[in-house]
Amino acid sequence: MSEVAEPFQVEDLTVLTALEKVIETCRNHDTICVGATEVSRLLYRATPEEDTQKFELIVMAKDLLKEYQDIILFKAKELNIPVLYVESRKELAGVMPFKPKNIGAVGIKKFVNEGREKAFILNA
Repeated sequence: MSEVAEPFQVEDLTVLTALEKVIETCRNHDTICVGATEVSRLLYRATPEEDTQKFELIVMAKDLLKEYQDIILFKAKELNIPVLYVESRKELAGVMPFKPKNIGAVGIKKFVNEGREKAFILNA
């Protein structure tokens, strides 16, 4: 008796599912900075010539306080760091491997894997 294998199904990626996988991997390798305060602090320690503290991507909630948005966006533009927006702090907290109530911003220092999730996020 022969069995017919089910066709391999690839889940459709969304920004949130891709972020969830990338953030979990980065957290396991300690290449992530969580929270608007921490992202701002690390951004302002960096200089354009110094790549050691620079983020590869910043994810920011649209409902983050305007002051934090301005601070982060100004320095991200100066350092040529891409910024990805999600709808809310609650939505951003939902993709974290731990379960906080709200998170305003996340900085990815280094993508650990060069997978399809990274490509999807950077093209979003």
